[in-house]
Amino acid sequence: GNFIGLMPDGYNAQVLAVELDPTTAAIARYLYPHSWHINNAFQNAELKDACFDLVVGNPPFGKQTLYDPNFPELRNFSIHYFLAKSLNLLRPGGIGAFVVSRFFMDAADPTARAHIAEYADLLGAVRLPETAFRQNALTDVTTDILFFRKHDGPRIRSTDWVQTVTVDAEDLKEGGIRPAVINKYFAELPGQIIGSMVYSGGMFQDALNCVAPSHIDLGQEIEQRLNVLPPMQYVPRAETSEELASENRNEAFTASDYFQSLKMGAYCVEPQSRKIVFKVAGGFGEASYEELPVKNDGAR
Repeated sequence: GNFIGLMPDGYNAQVLAVELDPTTAAIARYLYPHSWHINNAFQNAELKDACFDLVVGNPPFGKQTLYDPNFPELRNFSIHYFLAKSLNLLRPGGIGAFVVSRFFMDAADPTARAHIAEYADLLGAVRLPETAFRQNALTDVTTDILFFRKHDGPRIRSTDWVQTVTVDAEDLKEGGIRPAVINKYFAELPGQIIGSMVYSGGMFQDALNCVAPSHIDLGQEIEQRLNVLPPMQYVPRAETSEELASENRNEAFTASDYFQSLKMGAYCVEPQSRKIVFKVAGGFGEASYEELPVKNDGAR
């Protein structure tokens, strides 16, 4: 729950937290009882409505693929699935911020980046030195902080960040200079890298990492580089007729043990209106229902 706990004072927001580990989820639910909590894998969380103003996350690192029945088109995206689904859940104009390994931006295959560029703009990025998470995660890995904005009209920013280029990088183990593949964004804006991209040795000869002096103040270094982000002001979204209609739903019925026990998509009768409805996932992962249209009373 660190993202919830470290929000600025007075930051008025409803928060939905999705956490796979049951112990971690239980601790977060105890610490932040006013937030929504889903203890489930992200691919199994019944989230599909583009309704969030902001998504913040640190997706896991890895190469395994995941299948999400609500987003089957993402089944080949390995761990980049987390970014793609998160950005799909943003409302138009919404912002996404993520901590990811450098292999999202630097991967030679641009497929995942090109897919995301179809519906979101990269606002900016900051590359962190490999020691950034040594103290709290006990690991050395080169990571990026990425900021995206979901399209709410025509694309307004360059898509050059989808491509990679070859640059010269120092080889600290063998000496000399070797070619290295990095994202075009960082090649054109090297000031967004806190440190230098070098072959730093270690267990893997071809380990390209971001290395910075140990005495730097990482917080200050990050803050300076956030100046490249375009100025943004929060604009409340207008409520749709569907959202207004949802306020009239029978909350006692949706909270009942009977309704909660139903599977997603199951049909039932809403007791006040006597209309046939089917169970759906609400915007924040809670259970809700939609009316089933019927032609006449006989059909009902």
